[in-house]
Amino acid sequence: MRPGVELLKQEHFYDALHGRIYDHCCKADLGLESAPPPITLKTFFQGDEPAGDLTVPQYLGRLAANATTIINAEDYGRTIYDLAIRRQLIRSAKEWSM
Repeated sequence: MRPGVELLKQEHFYDALHGRIYDHCCKADLGLESAPPPITLKTFFQGDEPAGDLTVPQYLGRLAANATTIINAEDYGRTIYDLAIRRQLIRSAKEWSM
């Protein structure tokens, strides 16, 4: 398992599709230093609802084409986790104040 994978979970992502993509990347861990290629992941998303004006496989291709280097991957993961915690705190505060 790659470092940081134990911290981040599917539900931490604001966009549910990104959470599912992350989950499938973790499950498809082939011992690679980076995420599996879109061609590998697209089999998990056949028939899914479009992501905006793109099919999910097209969206995966666009994500891969626009991906940054893995140099800051740990920082990105920490940011996703921190924002998920903030959203959870905001939801809790709203529920408590009602």
